[in-house]
Amino acid sequence: MNKKLISMILGATAAVCAFGTLSASAASTKTKSWSEESWPIGLYYTGYAQCQGAYKIPSNPGYLLNNYVGKYIKQAGFWYQRGNKEVCTRTYTRAASSKQDYNTYSVNKKFWDSMNPWATKTEFYRAYIAF
Repeated sequence: MNKKLISMILGATAAVCAFGTLSASAASTKTKSWSEESWPIGLYYTGYAQCQGAYKIPSNPGYLLNNYVGKYIKQAGFWYQRGNKEVCTRTYTRAASSKQDYNTYSVNKKFWDSMNPWATKTEFYRAYIAF
């Protein structure tokens, strides 16, 4: 094999290892939810949600938390939909007890995707409940 082909194969292998999952995530470090798709063929998704009652959402928090600036989040959750139909039950963290609760509450759930190549796209949705 020539050196260029070997370099391309090694580069592709490194890229697959480095980017083994695809994810969508909210930006905050204490309160967030995200989804990871199994790699390489997307058989299932794993959804995650996390919150901390004592964490006040800062200004300009990032993706999908702008409606919660200055608030404290009691619970974080997620679900999956295809079209307008929920295909996975809504999953939430345990509720933080107060705005002074420094415990981090988290939850995750695996959801098997449709094997139908013509199925409507599966989408990840987040929900937050503020104090």
